[in-house]
Amino acid sequence: MRTYAEWIARKDQVTYGSDFAGVKWLRRRFKAIKTSWLDIASTVQAEHGPAQVLLCPVGLKHAGVYSNQARLVEVIARELCQVAQHHTSSDTLLGAVNTSVASRRGLAERALRPVVQGHAAWCAEKVLADRFGEHPRVGLTKPPSRRHARRAGSAPCCQERREADAGAGFVTQVLTGAGQWPALDVGQFNDLFSAFSLMPSPAELAAPDRWRDRVQSAWDRDRSAR
Repeated sequence: MRTYAEWIARKDQVTYGSDFAGVKWLRRRFKAIKTSWLDIASTVQAEHGPAQVLLCPVGLKHAGVYSNQARLVEVIARELCQVAQHHTSSDTLLGAVNTSVASRRGLAERALRPVVQGHAAWCAEKVLADRFGEHPRVGLTKPPSRRHARRAGSAPCCQERREADAGAGFVTQVLTGAGQWPALDVGQFNDLFSAFSLMPSPAELAAPDRWRDRVQSAWDRDRSAR
């Protein structure tokens, strides 16, 4: 994970130049990496493009899901969804989500990470319901270790969960038509991962109808051109 973070920072520096924000980003990543062995899984970009899923057996054990089939399916489905997102973006999404210079890349006002994580969680829920029924987690989860629980309660992990929850709420409303706009076609929604300008801003994440007001005209023009 340290090698991966360094590789991202080097790519950003070569393409966009280095700045103080990039150095701060790398320091934060290195600090988080010290306990990354407690992570259940990570999706990273290989040096030549394709995404790879890294499962951590030690992390799975500490999380209490090592022998839990339903939770393992959930983890794998979530990570494989991120592989598919990355593929849809022509192998650019993970670099954009993990960039050390979001402002220089014009991504500071785009809620990429919440949408990526929220969409992956939403897809994993669909897979779970399809394979294990309506309540797949009831009575199946072993309590996490105290060490894992401490890390899960840390400020960065709590922030990640809040972002994922916000992203999942956004995805659910957009794909079910819970707001003023009708439900968005799943194939059309996937365009977000190949055109980052269509991604919602943090403010639009909490107001999907406002986001649809902004991007629908772009989609209509694209459909007319086809």
